[in-house]
Amino acid sequence: MFKKYMKAFLIACCSLFVLTGCGNNSNSNSSSSTAKTSTLDGKWEAVDFRSSVERSLGYQDFDEEKATRLSYSDGWKDLAPTLNISNNKVEFEYTAPMRTCLGNFYDYYLKKYSASTISKDGFIKARFSKLKTDLATYQSHMKYTTYDSNDNDYTVHSLLRNGKIDTKNHTITFPETPNILQLVVLSIADVKNEKTYNYSIEGDILTLTLESRDEVNDVTAYFKVKFKKVPETKDKE
Repeated sequence: MFKKYMKAFLIACCSLFVLTGCGNNSNSNSSSSTAKTSTLDGKWEAVDFRSSVERSLGYQDFDEEKATRLSYSDGWKDLAPTLNISNNKVEFEYTAPMRTCLGNFYDYYLKKYSASTISKDGFIKARFSKLKTDLATYQSHMKYTTYDSNDNDYTVHSLLRNGKIDTKNHTITFPETPNILQLVVLSIADVKNEKTYNYSIEGDILTLTLESRDEVNDVTAYFKVKFKKVPETKDKE
């Protein structure tokens, strides 16, 4: 008789444990779902964008000894473009510092032209002036991308407007290809072309992905850029 009652007691305890566990799992799943749900609206800042810089430059030039790839990768190691999202509209924005990049080019330049007497500051100023001329030419052919140069700190601010988000298909389409001064391009196509990226969002991380085919060079390029949601308090500062 004792065993009979003991068995019933154990069954009741097990049932209570299972019900409690299910309740906890339900709450856990609910919390997990909540954690994974983040509104797209707001500012998203690129995370470890240097890897995207190196990947883009690598697709353009596989020779790692070239000054271009190494100079920009180092000069833009802290570059963090943002996605500015409001409803179904998105902008791609960044400010690119050029002093370190051009300084790296100067060091490379002296290795080839050791007899040159131009100073590093003079070299940076001259190259930045040429860059401004090039950007003015680029912008004349672009409808949605702007480049604004600052001679005081050798930076260039750029904004790509009129991007659109399709939340049903999880895509973001830009009327022109996102790029950094047309030196780093998040595709292997012409920057004037419209470009559609797939996106996924988990927690406060938004990931853009693109598979781009280059038939001429028989290369399939893969791009992945992660963005972290900027807290509203930081965004307002």
